[in-house]
Amino acid sequence: MPSLRPLSSALLSVGLMLGGQLAAALPLAAATPEPGTGGQTSSPGAPAVAPQGNWGSCGQFLGDDGSAVPTAQCTTVTVPVDYDNPVGGQAKLAVIRIPATGQRIGSLFVNPGGPGGSAVEFAAAMADQLKDTEMTRHFDVVGFDPRGVAHSTPALRCRTDAEFDAYRKDPMVDYSPAGVAHIEQVYKQLAQECLDRMGNGFLANVGTASVTRDMDMVRQALGDDQINYLGYSYGTELGTAYVERFVSGLSTRSCRARRLMKGRL
Repeated sequence: MPSLRPLSSALLSVGLMLGGQLAAALPLAAATPEPGTGGQTSSPGAPAVAPQGNWGSCGQFLGDDGSAVPTAQCTTVTVPVDYDNPVGGQAKLAVIRIPATGQRIGSLFVNPGGPGGSAVEFAAAMADQLKDTEMTRHFDVVGFDPRGVAHSTPALRCRTDAEFDAYRKDPMVDYSPAGVAHIEQVYKQLAQECLDRMGNGFLANVGTASVTRDMDMVRQALGDDQINYLGYSYGTELGTAYVERFVSGLSTRSCRARRLMKGRL
């Protein structure tokens, strides 16, 4: 299990700021469900997701590290690879939930950034290191691995280990015309290998726009009307994209706070 950067106290402060100062347990920057959605934000064109009842052990994702968070529950949520073709290929998102230990306010989604970091492992590490704090007492800590990442399937893997080792051995520090041509060829080859192995249909749908819609599908699977969110680095971009797609009625104060947090994390 990855350890959190040495900013646990700062993380707690940020979490409480997001969860408290901006309107009791800020529902993703004061999220307001769209009219006619039954109290929920929704992903236009996406199939509805029933609340998950098949939560179980996290051993498949965390292995022995799961013993550090014995109350953790895990599942997978199935989403369309292409939201414009919901009956086509499917991806399975790995999801972890560590239930609040006290009076629950709601779910706190977390993302460590990257892109490419495992939010499942990050959520487990956070819940372990921040146990017996206000955050873990009042929030279910939730993380899902974005499509293609870590424990979600299919995994975005464009090279074998041997091919990656060969790539790492090439220093690519020759910036003469011939050297630059070689570097360009290396990256063209990588792009082609990725296309050949993963297919254009999947590669065209692994970006932030799709992951944003996945986050809302996970929200539905949790049975929550709204969520709270904390992201680092690229994770702030993901949170911003969610707000821009699904949230209406943002106050000026909420927008300022969102920009502030994006700049600080």
